[in-house]
Amino acid sequence: MPRRQRIHVPEATYYIVRRTNSQRPIFTQPHDYALIASLLPSALKRADARLLGYCWMPDAIHLALQIGEAPVGDFMRQLTSRYALQLHRRAGECGQLFRRPYQSTLVDLDTYLPRMIQYLHYIPVLAGLASHPDGYPYTSHQIYLGKEHVGGVYCGALLRILDSFDEERVAYRRLMADPPPAPIAKLLERGSPSTPGILGDASFISRLPRRGRVIRSRMSLDEIAAHVALSHDMPRSQLMSRSRRRDLVLARAQFAWYATERRIASLHEVARYLGHSASCLTRAISRYQRQQPEMFTFSAFSNLVPIGRPRQHEIGTPRWEDEDSEHREDDDPAAGLMQTLGMDSRSSTGVSS
Repeated sequence: MPRRQRIHVPEATYYIVRRTNSQRPIFTQPHDYALIASLLPSALKRADARLLGYCWMPDAIHLALQIGEAPVGDFMRQLTSRYALQLHRRAGECGQLFRRPYQSTLVDLDTYLPRMIQYLHYIPVLAGLASHPDGYPYTSHQIYLGKEHVGGVYCGALLRILDSFDEERVAYRRLMADPPPAPIAKLLERGSPSTPGILGDASFISRLPRRGRVIRSRMSLDEIAAHVALSHDMPRSQLMSRSRRRDLVLARAQFAWYATERRIASLHEVARYLGHSASCLTRAISRYQRQQPEMFTFSAFSNLVPIGRPRQHEIGTPRWEDEDSEHREDDDPAAGLMQTLGMDSRSSTGVSS
């Protein structure tokens, strides 16, 4: 299966998880939680980001982050590397503290922000560390209640959606009265299966910059190879040959580019299919993209059908790979979640932040 690519959309909102390695927890004493909280303001300022919520678990960091122009990785490096460095200095040790890579999901703020914050604050309860969010001090829950202040945490987006700026935060307390719907954890950490790494409805997907969309093709490698061979007027078998003729190298580069861009296969899977190394394909793509950029556009494959598009009708009805293939709409976790939110699964009405 292709490795999920990072999706960077400036000024968007992300749900992020970074877990520890198997050797030691991230936090072992109250001072550790205070340390990472003290590092937040400078990390947010450097990355021009805004933190909407957090949960510090002994073995994981969970964040709701609204970024600026800089990608999520810039903020995560600022926060986690400085935390690990100071922790190691204090303990007089070294080694890798965090498991790589972190997970991030691009989230539709208007539709999912209430459930995202609710889930963040309920993680300790779901893990058995507290009976209610009030009983776990290492989340942004108390900040949303107006009882604490941590620099850089912005509550305004959710409070505006809930219309809960009153002193008692009644609407927020009502949101936190019950645990979040069960499917929300999977949706936040994975996104929808039809749009991995993205959680939002069809309207949200359509508003994303094209490079921020996950566009899949239903074509197989065999079908793409046949198309490329035909367009270059050569037998398909020559693509898999050991010949280094220029026309063959160009055809392989074009084949590899399209298959990976459409996320039909990873570069290593394409390399195995062609019988050539991934590094050779990378060099060929780079060289011929500079020399013949018109060959490396989707319009160059316009005769190759069916070309995948964002499957907008599936975004509200995700299905997980480990679930029964005979999936019924009334069993759909996202559809149930949207019903709980009081919305139709194929449309959303929200208040912009």
